[in-house]
Amino acid sequence: MSQVRGHKSRDTRSRKRRHRNSRSVFLISMIVVCFAIALGVFKFSLKKQEQAYVRKEQQLQEQIDSEKARAKELDELEDYMASDRYIEDVAREKLGMAYPNDLLLKAR
Repeated sequence: MSQVRGHKSRDTRSRKRRHRNSRSVFLISMIVVCFAIALGVFKFSLKKQEQAYVRKEQQLQEQIDSEKARAKELDELEDYMASDRYIEDVAREKLGMAYPNDLLLKAR
């Protein structure tokens, strides 16, 4: 009878151990699932943030291109304003001056 009891208690211990093991496996599985969900959410938020940065980069690149074009126009204007041609144009338009051999036509 003691052998039966020993055998029975061994079965009971074995069942308890299996039950504890299955709870441990379940807990570990739940932790892994929670980590997977957290990583998925984090990845999604990073993807959205990356898209926002790409849009911002495109806008900034457009601004850079626009400012480069504007700087080129200003350089060309500066070169024109430093030329004799600009001085002549201002003298003709604003001051009404002309070279001695120029023909002046007046509207009636």
